Amino acid sequence: GKMRVLTDSLQDPYVTWISDPGEQGVNVTLTIHNVIQHVAERALEEGVHDASAEHGSVVVMDPSNGEVLALANYPNFDPSVEKPTPDDVKRRMNTAVQAPCEPGSVMKMITVSMGLETGKFTPETPVFCENGHFARPGRRPIHDIHPHGTLDVAGVLIKSSNIGVAKISIASGPETLYKYLKKFGIGDKTHIELPGETGGILWPLECGAKNSKGQPMPCWSSSSHEYIAFGHEVGATALQLARAVSVVANGGMLVSPHIVLKKERPHADGTI
Repeated sequence: GKMRVLTDSLQDPYVTWISDPGEQGVNVTLTIHNVIQHVAERALEEGVHDASAEHGSVVVMDPSNGEVLALANYPNFDPSVEKPTPDDVKRRMNTAVQAPCEPGSVMKMITVSMGLETGKFTPETPVFCENGHFARPGRRPIHDIHPHGTLDVAGVLIKSSNIGVAKISIASGPETLYKYLKKFGIGDKTHIELPGETGGILWPLECGAKNSKGQPMPCWSSSSHEYIAFGHEVGATALQLARAVSVVANGGMLVSPHIVLKKERPHADGTI
């Protein structure tokens, strides 16, 4: 509803009237599990400190139905005891849904899934991982932290080989990788019931597209699929990554993350 108030120079009201009586709101039940949320917040704070990081986010989600059981950011902001200032904008940001970052090795799960789903690879298919250094004529070489010779596809994922997943992507082609990124929800909003969600960063496969201001958008280069295969040149939020991992966890379904379990309008006496 709306209430209008006339005040004097000291902001003391002297005339008040209701311009809109409004209507009864609804009771909202969240999917958040208070125990899991508490544990997630404590673990996140410890993890950020142990890593000497500036900030961190964590999302705990039921992969079968998309219910968010915990969502936390650190450093956090408590509006019940703190007043917002221009200096704490980052603390007030819900980075788990608003701040995309390079997903790194999480992306390898999608690349390997693509190789298996398309039938080009099996878990036993051998991949030569170039002993840790994959020279690329005219482009940046690809390195592994630990050198590997020949690994099967399962070993590529277990050992987290950048070179191995890059070769899977090269064999599949950029169009196929782009299609599978979209299948896993990369570059698209989850449409969770929270404000300010971003869609992450997934540039168009074809060049020539323009943004809402008519400016040319970045696009994939001839080698983008080699580097996106292990999580570079792409951005995703923590919530998007939780949704992507759930595709594998639940057997292939892209769920819709949500934080509202139900809404109920109470009766006039306050009962449900």
